[in-house]
Amino acid sequence: MINFIIEILLHPKKCWDYIEQKSLTKIGLFLYYVIPFAIFASLMSFSRLTFIGIKPNIFPVKKADFFSGLSYSVIELVLLVFAMWISIILINITIESIKSKFNTLLTYKLVVLSAIPAFLGELFILFPAVSFISIIIYGYSLYLIYCGMKKMFKFLEEKFLSMFFIVVIILIFIFKFIFGILNTMFINSLK
Repeated sequence: MINFIIEILLHPKKCWDYIEQKSLTKIGLFLYYVIPFAIFASLMSFSRLTFIGIKPNIFPVKKADFFSGLSYSVIELVLLVFAMWISIILINITIESIKSKFNTLLTYKLVVLSAIPAFLGELFILFPAVSFISIIIYGYSLYLIYCGMKKMFKFLEEKFLSMFFIVVIILIFIFKFIFGILNTMFINSLK
């Protein structure tokens, strides 16, 4: 699995041919990729909130107590899995509006495997001096989606670019909306 992930990260254009043919199931993608990486991201959030603290706007750095940090992390874990699932559903609905019959497993592969760098990017949030790297890594996840769509969704043809932008908007909206609410609620509880 580690070699597979390294290949995705280092050789995204070549890797999508292999991924398209690789026998992965929808449940397998969630069990072996989404849940473990969501746990990793949630552990990074727990560490940041509990041990390092956050600096909401003009307020001084605040650390969460153990149970608040743990609660946030568990909620984040559930929301990450839910956000991945709902993103895939919405993207499939959007693509089905263009092409009624296509292999929906391709969307699962695309979204799940493209999200791996974003999950790993949570590591950089632990270190405020280099936390901007996580934003660059999130952008790389979008690049992976672009490469994956280009390879696996050839049937989109002239609608490819517009569909790519719709996919990006769906992902950004869902993740920003869900985690914007979660973060706002949590920060307000620290004041």
